Amino acid sequence: MRNHSHASLKALALALLTSLALAACGGGGGSGGQTAGDSSEPTPPVVPPVVQPTATVDGFYDGSDSLGQSITGVILSDHSFFLLYSQPDDPATLAGAVFGNGDARNGSFSANAQDIRLDGSVQAVGLSASYQPKQTFDGTLSYADNSSASFSTRYNPAYESTPTLAALAGVYHGTIATPGQHEDLTLTVDADGNMSGPLLCGCNVSAVAAPLDTGNAYRVRIEFTGGDHPLSDQVFDGTAYLDATSGRLVLIGRIESGQAPAIYAGNREQ
Repeated sequence: MRNHSHASLKALALALLTSLALAACGGGGGSGGQTAGDSSEPTPPVVPPVVQPTATVDGFYDGSDSLGQSITGVILSDHSFFLLYSQPDDPATLAGAVFGNGDARNGSFSANAQDIRLDGSVQAVGLSASYQPKQTFDGTLSYADNSSASFSTRYNPAYESTPTLAALAGVYHGTIATPGQHEDLTLTVDADGNMSGPLLCGCNVSAVAAPLDTGNAYRVRIEFTGGDHPLSDQVFDGTAYLDATSGRLVLIGRIESGQAPAIYAGNREQ
């Protein structure tokens, strides 16, 4: 009886030791950390997607319209724009410009704009266009008298050149126009972007240009001082564009008092 009890105690002790050994090695099925024999892969880091910059409509666009006029479109990064147009079948002679602020969405561009000619006439005009960024800008201009003109233009990479004040320097002979009036103006521009010139009746033009941060164009502010002239003591705020190929300088914007449109176009003296 004693020997049998002694054998039973030995068997029980051996079983306890075996259980303890298995528990120490994780053999009891516990869910602690990953064991040496675990073949599962670690979770890879999340890589954020590459975000491509959104293509925009801004740029220079050259082409023609259904009236036989050459078209030069200047669309800036804030979607302000102007479309310069020539005399019919005479691409070297500028006739006027359509300008305003547009709304660009998903390849469509629209605006309620103004058409000001160098003879001082002004009309309201609607613009409806489609575009492919850095490729095409095509559309239709619709006037209140039910006349219209369609146009087709292609992107001009000159827009991507860096504007410099030195590039503006020169003497320009041209015309300035506001609603109902126009006159000749010779404008002198120095290498610092300062502009000056005389109007009739003793009014003097003084201005300063500054390159835009985006696009090959300039912001310009003109003050008309002295004399007895409809523009005396007025201020013009707008955009300057230089066609480097032809040497033509165009200033277009609005008179701050009343927001009347104004345009100047002059050719650089050779």
